[in-house]
Amino acid sequence: MACSLLERQLTAQAEAFEREGGFTERLYRTRTRTQNRTRP
Repeated sequence: MACSLLERQLTAQAEAFEREGGFTERLYRTRTRTQNRTRP
């Protein structure tokens, strides 16, 4: 049971990584959006 759940979690994380990118890519996108909103 635990192995099945772990495999499902790993699959979901791999799909999210492909779709959304890694931590650094998401952080860059967030920073860029925030900077663009605060600029006059």
